[in-house]
Amino acid sequence: MSPEIQGLLVLVGTILLLVTGAPVAFVLGAVGIAGLVLFQGAFSLGVAAETLFSGLHDITLVSIPMFILMGAGS
Repeated sequence: MSPEIQGLLVLVGTILLLVTGAPVAFVLGAVGIAGLVLFQGAFSLGVAAETLFSGLHDITLVSIPMFILMGAGS
């Protein structure tokens, strides 16, 4: 499948899901996961999960939500 057709499928899928009124974050996540499975196969979901959890391992990124929560309390 050519990259132009892949891009068109992702664009159409994103627009269709946004028209339904779903939140943007969920639409982008769903289209991203569907694109991974459709274009790369089901094995790519394991790689995506590994990348997500390795990013959570960084201690400097853990402090960001804490500062946001401390600022919201005052």
